[in-house]
Amino acid sequence: MKSRAHRTIIEDNIIASLGGMDSRAIDISNGGDVIIRRNILEKGPQSRNWQMIGLALEGEVHPTNSASIEANLFVFDLEPPWIDRMVDKITRSPRLKGRVILSQSSGAVTLTDNIIVGAKEIGLAGAEDGNVRYGSRSEAGLADYPVLPNTVSDYDRFKHRVRQ
Repeated sequence: MKSRAHRTIIEDNIIASLGGMDSRAIDISNGGDVIIRRNILEKGPQSRNWQMIGLALEGEVHPTNSASIEANLFVFDLEPPWIDRMVDKITRSPRLKGRVILSQSSGAVTLTDNIIVGAKEIGLAGAEDGNVRYGSRSEAGLADYPVLPNTVSDYDRFKHRVRQ
């Protein structure tokens, strides 16, 4: 998904590369006012770019710039380079891969109430608060790749039942 609009709202979608050779799931090239809410975003093993969201990476052109990224499910199913796979097998501890956001926006960017699965880093200072991170699909209670929940609400209900 790519947008250069002054205002971009992305809500209630599934944006998944699964087996595709994609770049970022969302690329807001020139910044602006952005809302990304209640989506399932997935990076598959063939993704060519390990960042899920890019903000203002081609320069800001809008008079105002801000981003609110909330209540999303981010799933990183990235396959590491072959050398990393060998180390993972030897250590029996897969290393996390991928970055949730890469931003060059001059405005405020908030990342709250998201579920992040398999990401090495968030990419935004202070974003640990209000977000839940899991190292793997199994740790998060998700089915094996390539299965995804139908909606973030479906996953939230499942997660709530598991915790009881």
